[in-house]
Amino acid sequence: MEKNWSDTGKSTCTLKPWHGMVMFLVVMASFYTIIAWIQGKWGMYGLALTELYLLLLSIAGAKLLKQPLETIFPVKKPEGKKLLAVVLFWISSYALVIPLTMLVAYFYPRQMFSVSGNLNTFIASVPPLLALFISSVLPAVCEEAVHRGFILKSMQSRFHNVWGLTFFMGILFGLFHGSVWRFLPTALLGGVLSYLMIRTENMIYPALFHFINNSLPSVLSGFLSGGIDTDQMAATEQLMEQGLPLS
Repeated sequence: MEKNWSDTGKSTCTLKPWHGMVMFLVVMASFYTIIAWIQGKWGMYGLALTELYLLLLSIAGAKLLKQPLETIFPVKKPEGKKLLAVVLFWISSYALVIPLTMLVAYFYPRQMFSVSGNLNTFIASVPPLLALFISSVLPAVCEEAVHRGFILKSMQSRFHNVWGLTFFMGILFGLFHGSVWRFLPTALLGGVLSYLMIRTENMIYPALFHFINNSLPSVLSGFLSGGIDTDQMAATEQLMEQGLPLS
């Protein structure tokens, strides 16, 4: 049985759905203003600042509304079998994401696969291991704190249907990535991440899923040896062309 690493006991969340929607709107408004400027100015370091901003924003929201952090961001000692289940979940989800991505690419090849020479410079602007940390570790912690932490908890205070919550949170995660071309794949992944959180009430599992999803394809494609994943490059360029922040 999983043991809660916090010894403060159980606390009741008093967040409301509108709290979560306000948080989401603040995040999206930030993307189109200060975050876009930060990432445009500092590149990968700006992306790191973006992720930290999301984490601080979610914690500040919980503190402002006097919510116990261990309730909004539950972290428990994981079980080995569930860790293996997360890996299997990712494999199954990725198998669904690939055809979705290919379907979008079939109808919109230029938008999905147009790659500029500047993008390689952007990704290579920091050492490979640091790039992996910024693109995989930070999102697994910071984006999950916002979506599977603050926003999901606010929705759970009123809505209890697992599939309805999964679907709605997937929609928000798709919108969060700011690109119509990436909406379906990211919405699917957001739904799976939310399902894991709802079923386990442990942020370790969606965080691990998020880390695997962001890191493993890049590693397998030779990211750490200096290669660049074409799909990741195309998605990043699409955001850059629209003046949207990287996520």
